[in-house]
Amino acid sequence: MKKYFYSVLLVLVASFQVTAQDEVISLYEGKAPGSEDWNWQEAQMYSNLFKTEVVYNVADPKLLVFKPKNPNGTSIIIAPGGGFQTLSINREGIDLAKELASKGITAFVLKYRLIHSKTNDPAQELIDNLQDRDAHYKRTSALQKMAGNDCKTAINYVREHA
Repeated sequence: MKKYFYSVLLVLVASFQVTAQDEVISLYEGKAPGSEDWNWQEAQMYSNLFKTEVVYNVADPKLLVFKPKNPNGTSIIIAPGGGFQTLSINREGIDLAKELASKGITAFVLKYRLIHSKTNDPAQELIDNLQDRDAHYKRTSALQKMAGNDCKTAINYVREHA
């Protein structure tokens, strides 16, 4: 009976089209250009402020790959938002990627570089920083170029591996 239960459970789990990313791809060999001296660790937390999981302190850009069971030949790169301080990784990334994969689309969630959060509450830190939008823009302007390069690198990767 126990063996039968585990067999049924295995079949049910295998029947889900996408439950987590199928692959994680680093965009660069070694440190990303322009952020070679960054030494902070990427982290993830549930943000009560945003009511979703957020990723912060991204220094090593990656693509999370969600492969469909029946691919239709279409791919998309999803770049979750978060003011260059956080990434709304579930709501604006993984959840969307899973939905697209269920429709036959290969989805790539881009974890691009972010400014270094000085607290353990990056969402609140972002809201505080946005009180002076000009200062936040100045603080993130160099990073925006790096994130743009991460996006270009991701596009090149997807094109080369289509």
